[in-house]
Amino acid sequence: AQKDMALATLGAIIAMLVTAAINASLKRDFARELAESLRVKRGAPLGEEEIAKMLRERRG
Repeated sequence: AQKDMALATLGAIIAMLVTAAINASLKRDFARELAESLRVKRGAPLGEEEIAKMLRERRG
């Protein structure tokens, strides 16, 4: 079972790398878009009070 999971993980990583390589070759701004998607949007760390406030606002 562990060997199967390792091979499945390896296959997924290869598929993601191939997809990223194709996107990088076809899209000029792929690297910028990728970096922007991974950037932390809020600079300040959130405490539990701020998280509770965000959850209340989301619920309406």
